[in-house]
Amino acid sequence: MKNRWLWLFMVAAVTGLTPLVAQASDVVELQKDKSIYVGYSPFSLFSLDSYNRPFEVGYLLQPDLVIGVSSGRALDDFHRAGIQYKSSESSLWGRYILLKHLELSARVRQLSLEYRNYTSDSAGTVRADYSGKLAANTLGLGVGNRWVWENGLSIGMAWVVANWAFSTKDTHQVNSNTGVATTDADYAANSDASKVKTLANLPDVAVFSIGFVF
Repeated sequence: MKNRWLWLFMVAAVTGLTPLVAQASDVVELQKDKSIYVGYSPFSLFSLDSYNRPFEVGYLLQPDLVIGVSSGRALDDFHRAGIQYKSSESSLWGRYILLKHLELSARVRQLSLEYRNYTSDSAGTVRADYSGKLAANTLGLGVGNRWVWENGLSIGMAWVVANWAFSTKDTHQVNSNTGVATTDADYAANSDASKVKTLANLPDVAVFSIGFVF
């Protein structure tokens, strides 16, 4: 359901065929005399925001520039590449408006990814369970669009946010082992640790946000 609404909004934003987008005027003009932004990112096409769903609070330094903080966490476990995750994040960010609706963004994010998985022999008669945690600081640079209405409604779509993990700390361990060779269990745990680091560096795609400026 959420992907269907996301795609509908993306088509509307690109083609400009809906009255909703057509009614939004110059963002900078509509943000004059505004000072506070509050918002929420409920979903994206591909992003940890799909799970963490961060809330945002920002301060408008000037009509075309807002800085703020955000925080979110996954309420339930989720899976990627067979690995089970819990995640949380907090960010310090800034967004700048160009050409009425074009938005450039930058953020520094503290990301936590807790994960677990297992490995077993081909018959499934022996098994090793392992878990770990990655703490990463990432730098994100993005480009998107934003629309603001006279009532203060603010809708944004960050089309792409490139992420770079400039600081990481990983810990992982084998929790139980019923007969898997130690080298095989360690190899599986190390392999998943590498996949988790890759996930932290992946770009965000089509991150939708909605909020108000006042």
